[in-house]
Amino acid sequence: MMQNKTKNKLISAALMIVVILVIAFLVFNQYGIIKYIKTNNAIEKLDSEILNTEKSIETEQKEIDSLNNDDYKIEKVAREKFRMHKPNEESFIIEETQVEK
Repeated sequence: MMQNKTKNKLISAALMIVVILVIAFLVFNQYGIIKYIKTNNAIEKLDSEILNTEKSIETEQKEIDSLNNDDYKIEKVAREKFRMHKPNEESFIIEETQVEK
């Protein structure tokens, strides 16, 4: 009987060591859980960045379409950015000054 208890304790200890080693292997190896979590976080971050970039592209494409099709928009950009004006038209540049208090 004593021998059976000792044998059972050895088997339990060996099984416990094997379980601990398997868990450690799953967590800390090259393809373990920690690496998996870090990779998933990186993927989520990149997906978010892709979504933001796609929204930015869509906005810029709308601006391009607007500039290609709307004469008023083209004239507005020409006047504001490039200080262009029509022939026989005078342009006034109003500079804002800061008033000190």
